[in-house]
Amino acid sequence: MKRTFAAKQLGKDCRCPLKCFERVTQERRENVFEGFWELGDWTAQNAFLCGSVKVTSVKRRYGKKGETSLHSRRNYSRQYYINDNGMSTRVCKKAFLAIYAISNDRLSRALSKMQSLGSPQTDQRGRHEPKNKTPEEDVQFVRAHIQSFPTESSHYCRKEETV
Repeated sequence: MKRTFAAKQLGKDCRCPLKCFERVTQERRENVFEGFWELGDWTAQNAFLCGSVKVTSVKRRYGKKGETSLHSRRNYSRQYYINDNGMSTRVCKKAFLAIYAISNDRLSRALSKMQSLGSPQTDQRGRHEPKNKTPEEDVQFVRAHIQSFPTESSHYCRKEETV
């Protein structure tokens, strides 16, 4: 899958405390983008994405006033890194998605499959036989039936025409 890098795809500056777009130059963003999309294979791309995200446990939990136990729906935090020629730079999620030109849903699916299976799941598109596919023996039966009809030369054919 070939994609072209465009400045519009990067979106606006995230304006986060990490200052992602200031620390990662335009040239590095282009290199990372090209390297990711040159992988071509969906499974390889998902493995690359999962390798660029570090999942850690939550460091602080906050609760409402008066609650004795701190309950949070989050069980982990994610840190996103841009890797280019051995240089690893932490960026925010918004910048990470913009630089790789992927959706939040694709990243979430890849990370959830990685978390549940331990390795990125292979792409299953086009790997299943259709449920309504006609069995091969039925196809052969129909072909044999058609071949059983006697053949006649067409009256439109000039091949055997006499002058």
